[in-house]
Amino acid sequence: MEPELDLEPAEKAYLVSLMAMHGYKVLHKVIKSECDRFIVALLNSPQDDTKKILANFTMAKTAAMLYTAWTNRVNSIVEEYTHTPKS
Repeated sequence: MEPELDLEPAEKAYLVSLMAMHGYKVLHKVIKSECDRFIVALLNSPQDDTKKILANFTMAKTAAMLYTAWTNRVNSIVEEYTHTPKS
């Protein structure tokens, strides 16, 4: 089961407008940079501390999955909205 997200047409239009702004690209860079920090923390994990490695792996994987899911969801919503015939 997937949680439902029911956006009004105006909300989809706001998202399209947001993506067209220069600030959206900056926000995207900031979010990706935060995900990269989790990856660096994993790479810097003490080799003899398996619990820390596992915890850092879990955090890095979760951050990457969230970033990817968020990006794909936003792109999907925008793609659907911009290619939907307007009445």
